[in-house]
This record gives sequence, C-alpha cells and structure tokens, in this order.
Amino acid sequence: MIFKRWSKDRSSLLKYLRIADPDERAVQEYLNMGDVFVLVANDDINDIIAVALMIYEARGRVELKNLVVRPKYQRQGYGGTLIDMLIDYYKKKNLDEIVVGTANSSFGNLEFYHQKGFTTFGVKEGFFDLYPEPIFENGIQAHDMIMLIRKIDDEN
Repeated sequence: MIFKRWSKDRSSLLKYLRIADPDERAVQEYLNMGDVFVLVANDDINDIIAVALMIYEARGRVELKNLVVRPKYQRQGYGGTLIDMLIDYYKKKNLDEIVVGTANSSFGNLEFYHQKGFTTFGVKEGFFDLYPEPIFENGIQAHDMIMLIRKIDDEN
C-alpha cells in the first residue's frame, strides 16, 4: 500500500469522492482546492483504496473535507491508516490541527473519528438541509454537521 499526493486530473476522483458526499455540486465546489491524497495498492495507480481531500483553513489548520474508502476496502483499517499518514504529513508542514465535519446521523463516522483522537467542538445546524436530496443514515435524516478537531501533535 502506497500513500501518494495526487497530481493528476482530480475529476477522475469524483466517483470516489461522491461516495462520501453525494452532492456532486458541493464536491465540484471544493474538488480543486487544497491537497488530494490517495492510498493505492502496490503502487498501482489504477487500484485506489482510499482518497482524502484536505483544504487549508485558518493559519495552522487544515480541514479533512472528504475521506472515502472504497466499499470493497472498508472495515479493513485503511481509513485509520490514511488518517495517521495525513497527520504525519501535516505535522511535517508544522500545522497544528485537523478539523472534520460529519452528519449527525453518521454514527460510524463519529465513532471512527473519536477513536482517532478527534473531539467534538461545534455543530453547523441545518447544514444538510441545504442538500438537494435528503440524506438518511441509520434510519435518521441528516440535518446537522458535527464538527470535530484533533491537535496534530497529539499521540493517539
């Protein structure tokens, strides 16, 4: 498994990014911002395991805007590995924190981020109400975005 910064056409990753964010309009808005990283199997750029799109925010902070592990690779530890690699990458760039937002109905995501050392620091009320189609997870409609943060130098 290889961790790479993506330097090719980002539109080729749209099908993956839409797994984590079904609103194509929203994905298109941030697709060409920040850094994109991929995990690939055995340096085979055609066998993408996971994708992360990171956007620089305030000084010292980066936002994990989109993280997706392809369905056939889910629940095998790749998401956690990718988070660890991102933390190492941004630690070397002397950044202080990573933030991420996920839906109030995304119980698995919330558990995952908490296990990776993130803590809740805010809520964007009604965020998902602006999406063209309602999002349902675990039988619950997503309305709010739960914001989480992790200090980059924290050991997990």
